[in-house]
Amino acid sequence: MKTNKTNVFNTGIVTLFAVGSLTAAGADHQSSLRASTTLAEYPDNPDFYDESSETSSRILWREVFTGSLSSSVRYELNAYHLLTGSSNKVSGLTVLASGTDEENRNSKLEHHWHDSAALDAYLTIDRINLKGSIGRLQWSIGRMPVNVSTTYVFTPNDLFAPFRPHHSYREYKPGVDSARLDYALGELGQATIVAVAGYESSSRIGRVGIQKENEFSAGASSVIGRVSNTFFGHELALLAGKYGFNDLAGFSTQGELFGAVGLKTEGHQRKNRVDGFAASEVAVAFDYRISTPLLLQFEQFYHGSGYRNVSQYQTIEDDPHPPLYFLGTNYSALMLQYEATELTQLRWIGIGNHTDQSAMLYLAATHSLADQAEISGSFLLPRGKGPRGDVMQSEYGTYPVVLTVDLGVYF
Repeated sequence: MKTNKTNVFNTGIVTLFAVGSLTAAGADHQSSLRASTTLAEYPDNPDFYDESSETSSRILWREVFTGSLSSSVRYELNAYHLLTGSSNKVSGLTVLASGTDEENRNSKLEHHWHDSAALDAYLTIDRINLKGSIGRLQWSIGRMPVNVSTTYVFTPNDLFAPFRPHHSYREYKPGVDSARLDYALGELGQATIVAVAGYESSSRIGRVGIQKENEFSAGASSVIGRVSNTFFGHELALLAGKYGFNDLAGFSTQGELFGAVGLKTEGHQRKNRVDGFAASEVAVAFDYRISTPLLLQFEQFYHGSGYRNVSQYQTIEDDPHPPLYFLGTNYSALMLQYEATELTQLRWIGIGNHTDQSAMLYLAATHSLADQAEISGSFLLPRGKGPRGDVMQSEYGTYPVVLTVDLGVYF
């Protein structure tokens, strides 16, 4: 018998809200409303783009409940309603603005209740989990964010539903269906085991056009162990395990050089269990605080699963292991963060793809209007050779110029 997704979703919502009401004395609750408008201008090429410009709008209402079921068990429920509209909802802009990595999230916890030519509406449980502790052991199970990354722009070790460089709003990292155990090794060390459910569908990037169903897959699921400790002020971590259909081994470090320069590194090597495809990913980041309000950061990234030359870009549709977030092999990024005032923060990111000599410039500004409200704006400016006919000549040269204005209110 086919499962009714609406009933599954409503049952989960009613159950968790009932739990929240039973423990209301110890519960915390926050609501937020975010509205954004985006305008994109594409290169003049009707062979590659459906239109020369595009607009989209998003309204996201989020409810967050956290509380305690007992002295050692806590719960979290994070659910939202998303209304998104676009003049072309299957375009590249929609992928940039609304695409999400759905490989590790069960689609039955999202109800796509409206689907028309230009408008979509979703009810989504973004996080739903239980957490507790027994002595030195901490455990958690449910839908929750999982991240063992140390760098900001490229984050090769952010393996599950990662942020992308142009995501300036990072308050809520998407949850994935997982279980986790953390055991303290003395005062400075920790051992972690995390298991993440995997799902297979015809589309890895969700929320582009019609919602895709996905089914649980043991092969696509992951189990990764990580051990970390601090030596002479520098943290070293090693990780290994099964990452989807791959065997994976990796590392990360973070600390300071000369007491002034922050150094972070991370990376991994993975090998596919089915066909033997192997690739390495390594990122190195340096940061230096020029003055109290101004932070400079540089990152270098080797993207081993990317393409070595531009001609390979044309094979991406038939590639059994296509690069997902970056197409090339070697990248550099420079980031400046500036606190102009206590209420205003600025961020500038420049990313260069050395494989095809294209670049992406991203500027974002956030201003707090009050304790419970903020307005932000961002501007994405691509640089590089645009497509020639229907042939891609560079990665960022195919991107549109994008302007976004966002208003957030918390209550």
